[in-house]
This record gives sequence, structure tokens and C-alpha cells, in this order.
Amino acid sequence: MAAFEESYNIFLVAEPHRPTLPSSPNPAPDLVWESAVRNDLQRIAATKIGSALLNSIRWHGIPVIIQPMLTGKCGEGTWPSDDYIPPGQQSNVSTGPTVWYSPENHDLSHKCEAKYKVFGQIHIEGHEVLLHELVHAFRMVSNKLRPIGTGKGFALYNTTEEVNAVIVQGIYASEIGRRVRASHTRHFEIDKELDGSFEFYQSGTDSYRYVKDFCTQNPGFTRMVARVYTRFNPIRAYYFDPRKAERMSQTKLAKQRDMLQPIKRDVFSFLQRAFSGSTP
Repeated sequence: MAAFEESYNIFLVAEPHRPTLPSSPNPAPDLVWESAVRNDLQRIAATKIGSALLNSIRWHGIPVIIQPMLTGKCGEGTWPSDDYIPPGQQSNVSTGPTVWYSPENHDLSHKCEAKYKVFGQIHIEGHEVLLHELVHAFRMVSNKLRPIGTGKGFALYNTTEEVNAVIVQGIYASEIGRRVRASHTRHFEIDKELDGSFEFYQSGTDSYRYVKDFCTQNPGFTRMVARVYTRFNPIRAYYFDPRKAERMSQTKLAKQRDMLQPIKRDVFSFLQRAFSGSTP
């Protein structure tokens, strides 16, 4: 009998990711890790946003692998296929993208979570993190991943792909009654004046273009997301009234943020270097 996640073309490989070494053909099972990841996937699937995402991944027919991080390593990530092919051999078969994710790293008591307990940051639970990474995986299997650097009001988002993932993560958080994340830089809560479906477009003058591009590139998924009624759903706002969304992206607040957010990014980078003991 296939495991729950395999019905969505997602496969759990219990061996930690090693970027310079091949994976073992038959890694030893880590039933605790597998159970924890499966529980997170089941929690995601039980929501409207999560169900739309998992079904969209399945629709594209490209397997997604989830592996744990190496012991002692913090963070998570999603990368295109990096299959190990021995020298002199060729392969036309790809496993698709790989998500590196260890649920325990996101427990409040874990040392990896300690860096988020300062300066008023919010706690983001593991299933929220996993959903964020699965948005990246979805963009990869749909062949739409195009990470382009962001600036102005979205300076703290780093790339357009992080804008997409943070938006979907925020809609998911809103659906389940969690707090919405502000950007891709650390875990700050979104400003109150931006915490709404149309209000989000005041994040910066590029907001409308970013959402429009996402919806144009992945219409099947985003139309499913647009059917979800919750307080924070910029994708629903785009489909409901695109002209209003565009007007909101050109307000005085949006233009002010275009000027201020790059300064905040530079200040944050300076403080990060200062506290880590490195030189500018």
C-alpha cells in the first residue's frame, strides 16, 4: 500500500542531503522523521490551500523528494534535481526537485529556532515552512521557476520566487488562523496596514506585477487559491478586482515603502554582520 504522500507524487527519503555524495540506494529508514513529515503533509492536505498545492504538484507528474537536513544543520531549502550520475554514465530519468526539511528544527525548544526569538519575530511552525518549500517545488515541476532579484518595497523578499512562496504561505496561515509573515527576511509579522487581501498591494509598487505574473504563469493553481475566502488572500483580490489591486499598488504608502524598504534591508544586513562578528 502506497504511503499517504505518494498519492501526490511526493516521496520521503530518510537519508540526510549530502550535496557532494551520492545517496544510498536503500537508506536506512528513519521512522520518526518519516512520521513527523507525513503528519505535516497530512495537516497541509487538510486545508484548502494545501490541497490545491499538493494536487497541483501531482498534476505535473514529476516526483518531488523530501530529505532531512544533516544533523546539526539549521534551515531548509528546495533545489532542482541534483541526481548523482557516476562518471561516464548518462541518465534520462530525473527525480525532480528535492526539499530538505527536518520538522524538529522548527520546534520552539530547538536551537535552530533561537535566532527567531528576538526583535519581536513570530514563531512559524514546521508545516508552514514545509508548505513554503513545496511552493518552490511546485514552481519547479511546472517549469515556471524564475528567481529574479527584488528591490524597492520588496527588498526584504530577496527574489520573485520568495514573493510567490511567502504570499501562498501567508494565505495558508490566514486560512488556519496563524499570523502572516512579512517578507522572506527572518520571521517578522506583516504590518497591520498590509494585512488584507487588497491591503497587501500597498507593500510596494511592484506588488501588482508580481501577483499578475504568478497568476498568469500558474493559472490552474492560483484560480484554486482564489476560491479560498480568508482575510489575507492577495490572489483572490487579483482575480476579483484586478484594477483595484493595481490602484492599491500605486498608493502613497506603496511609494513610501519603495523608498524605505531598501534602507531597512541595508540596516538589517549591517546589524546582522555586527552581531555575527564579521566585518562589513
